[in-house]
Amino acid sequence: MNPILRDPHRGIGRFYGVLRVEVLKAPSKQTRVRYMEKFGYVSFEGWKSEIPIGFVSDGASFPPAVQPILGPPLCWSSAFGGHHDLGYRLGGLPLVDGSFKAMTRSELDLLAWDMALACGHSEESAAAIYHGLLIGGQGAWDQNVRKRVACSGDAARLLAWA
Repeated sequence: MNPILRDPHRGIGRFYGVLRVEVLKAPSKQTRVRYMEKFGYVSFEGWKSEIPIGFVSDGASFPPAVQPILGPPLCWSSAFGGHHDLGYRLGGLPLVDGSFKAMTRSELDLLAWDMALACGHSEESAAAIYHGLLIGGQGAWDQNVRKRVACSGDAARLLAWA
């Protein structure tokens, strides 16, 4: 599939649970949130993933100047940004059934597009979010790869770090 165009026949997943987060003070102006309850996503393919209680995310990582254009960060950013951050940190998503879905950066960025649509974004807005991730996500992905390598073979340490 061409990563620039989303397949129009691809389904859209849905979120479940209560999105309850605590806004954290961060040294930068970037919004950071801690998830106070599990918050899940069911993909259009049927797999389920949940953000664990206590996980800290910076939402969708967009600079504060851009966030007003795309909407309130605690709405869309916390919904799909947490799953995307968790995926970047772990190299995939832990699934509710106890398995792990290994994912590439491209797959996670495309999943963010799907999740933005599930949050109610228009196709154009979701595409803009996706392209923003393509432009700005490589540094975060590379940093997380280095951390995953440092924790390799130690699943408990990796999950504690995430």
